Amino acid sequence: MKLLHVFQSFAPSPASARLGEVVRGARGCRHQIVSLDGDISASADLPARVSVGPFKAGRGRPDQLGLRRLIVDSGAEVLCTYGAGALDAGLANLAGPGLAHIHHHDESDPVKPGGAARLRSIAAAGAFIVFTSPSLANHAAATWRIPRDRLRLIPPGVDTRRFRPFPGHAVPGAMVTFGFIGPLADERAVVALVRAFTRTRSKTSMQFAVYGEGPARPAAESLARAKGARGRVFFRGAASPAVLDEFDVFFYGDNCPMADRIAEAMACGLPIVGAAAGDAPHMVARENLPILTAPRDVEAYALVLARLVNDSASREAIGAANAAEAREAYALARMTADYASLYREAAGRRRTAG
Repeated sequence: MKLLHVFQSFAPSPASARLGEVVRGARGCRHQIVSLDGDISASADLPARVSVGPFKAGRGRPDQLGLRRLIVDSGAEVLCTYGAGALDAGLANLAGPGLAHIHHHDESDPVKPGGAARLRSIAAAGAFIVFTSPSLANHAAATWRIPRDRLRLIPPGVDTRRFRPFPGHAVPGAMVTFGFIGPLADERAVVALVRAFTRTRSKTSMQFAVYGEGPARPAAESLARAKGARGRVFFRGAASPAVLDEFDVFFYGDNCPMADRIAEAMACGLPIVGAAAGDAPHMVARENLPILTAPRDVEAYALVLARLVNDSASREAIGAANAAEAREAYALARMTADYASLYREAAGRRRTAG
């Protein structure tokens, strides 16, 4: 079976990383990856057998005619599109080739006006729409009115050899590091992280490492200075998820993280503190649920942080439960098998329809 994967940009992202794992783990498929904007920088770690390239200039612009020609010439049985920018390829497919279609919705890509209607159009024509986020999948059914039989929830897979509990966590009396990784976009939510940390009362030394960039960073840094916390709150810029092994607790507050980041933090054996909203309540271990609080409650966050910083046994128990849940629910092998099964289902339906 051959699959054509169309990205707006094949730059490093959670979606490109997931596809890389699937390509390496799912046997019996041939893969062609096309980047509409020409960026193929995520291809470095892919096996040599995978064809990766930009949309060819010789085909003209990536308009409906050019995209239709790309799909026909690929010889693929299944078309996979990733994010709103690649959805034009799915619409071009409706007008001509009619391949089985799987669209992967990017949870970091907000749905613009008309976007839900476009998703309904491809779903009505038989496309599957894949979500990694349980809360977003529910939202798509309830608000965007995507038929549930066209939705597929495939949670992210985590490489538990790379993301695993760090031996230095939960050492009684040691410095406790709260950490956050993500965009610093929402000023109110990012400032609330710093405010909650500075209100935490502790007998143990603690610090807060904030990884990310965005327009909210100056206001958060200003608050840290005003609270006299410059030596305890550190803004370290953008970083890879590898920095999770520096943390003792993952603290996101109202900055609800993507499902991939939650799964990685769980696999690292971290307690996860933040709003009981978004994906975290659907993903964390049962033992972690009591430390998720009502959104926008800085005092509640501070109380939870104080409990964890002063109780290494609780940190260890909650973190161990999250790590066990990640190994069970978010294993790479499970994710790879789910995608392989969906590829077969999509191709099989097209053959039956044909």
